[in-house]
Amino acid sequence: MITSATEYYELLYRIQDQNRLLISSTEQTPPIPIPSEEAFLHIDLNTRSIDAPQYLSVQYDHNAETLFFCIDRYCDSVDLATMTAIVQYVNAAGESRIYPVPFYDVVTLGSENKMLIPWSISGEATKAAGMVQYSIRFYAVDLDNRTFAYNLNTLPAKSEVLYGMESDTPEDYSVSVDFINEVNDRIARLEKTYELYWLTMEDEE
Repeated sequence: MITSATEYYELLYRIQDQNRLLISSTEQTPPIPIPSEEAFLHIDLNTRSIDAPQYLSVQYDHNAETLFFCIDRYCDSVDLATMTAIVQYVNAAGESRIYPVPFYDVVTLGSENKMLIPWSISGEATKAAGMVQYSIRFYAVDLDNRTFAYNLNTLPAKSEVLYGMESDTPEDYSVSVDFINEVNDRIARLEKTYELYWLTMEDEE
């Protein structure tokens, strides 16, 4: 995809504007329940590196897996919870995509000044088996000047989408006439076995 700098900044600003109400540091409960055994992917702000898993998902999966990145909430004097975040990735087909982060969880690990960032793995990320490269950007865009008022990037990380199978062959639900006749015969025998008869007073005499 080729786009101008102006179009790119407008896209980022649109994400920033739409997500403004969803990014909140005042929530008292986590936005979604997170399983206690969930393994978080740690981001080191000093090295900008991501503790990436070996496997990301399975080919053709869509929103079946959500990864949670764990990062320091504060970077120097900046509260990252006040910034907009996106996951930038290149799938195994070589296509560049952006995932707008819908919320931050500043509650679950808030006592440690950590926050969690979700990435719901969509079909765009899993459309091809192979390595997916991704990074996270925190930013604020000054649309008037077409510049970043704030911009922080992690180093790219890589994880693998495993091969999956998707069949384009329609399933064959046809059955033979003989099978249908056999089923009908069995139903008729069952009906006869469990047939009900009503006895009147005259029948009992």
